[in-house]
Amino acid sequence: MRNVTIRRIGVVRAANVAAFLLAVLALALGLVFVVPLSLMMLAVGHGPDAAGTLSPGGSVVGLVLLYVFGVMGYAVMGWFTTAVACVAYNVAAGRIGGIRVLVQDDVPYPGAIPMAGTPPPPPGWR
Repeated sequence: MRNVTIRRIGVVRAANVAAFLLAVLALALGLVFVVPLSLMMLAVGHGPDAAGTLSPGGSVVGLVLLYVFGVMGYAVMGWFTTAVACVAYNVAAGRIGGIRVLVQDDVPYPGAIPMAGTPPPPPGWR
């Protein structure tokens, strides 16, 4: 095991990962609200249209559009907030030092320089 310090975070990569994860989260959690609300709107309707008949489809379409744009908005806002947080971390870490973490190398990767006290890789291992 060895201690390493995280001195900088790649802003764009971290923001991309955060945006993806937030979009997946919004997709999953949004369904908890969209499906029951859509069923209620279909059952109740929103009143008569110009011809005097009930047409609940318009409100369901609006709800689905809100869901889609909500997921996209959640991802975009997550990207920007993560990017700002990474820039702030990089500035702070440059001035006062980064976060120190303890890591363990389970299997050395090809071409790795062996650390003191680590056994060599088995013969034929690539």
